[in-house]
Amino acid sequence: MEEALDDTPMFGGFAGLDIGQDALPDETTILRLRHLLERHDLVRKILDVVQALLQQLERIKASIRAKAEHPLHIVKNLLGYRKTHDRLPAKNTAQRMTLFALAHVWLAHKRLLNMVPQG
Repeated sequence: MEEALDDTPMFGGFAGLDIGQDALPDETTILRLRHLLERHDLVRKILDVVQALLQQLERIKASIRAKAEHPLHIVKNLLGYRKTHDRLPAKNTAQRMTLFALAHVWLAHKRLLNMVPQG
């Protein structure tokens, strides 16, 4: 393990060690830490916390992805640009902005209709 920390800068960075500045722990210190974690059953607890954080991160990413893809779905399906896998003309920024502005108006149309006074 000590060799891996020394040979691979990525491992040292993950462990929070600056290879050029910090003195690397020797193998005995690493084994003591490992046995201490095992003795107090902390490995499972740490992995459970990491797993929960990863699942929360995946939910956040899915939420962001859904919010970004919904206007694209409207542009492709409701406005008739089906074969535009993000291939709207690069030169025609105005057309691209107009399409996405229309998509956002479509997303907000119910709220906009509720704002109109009923006569």
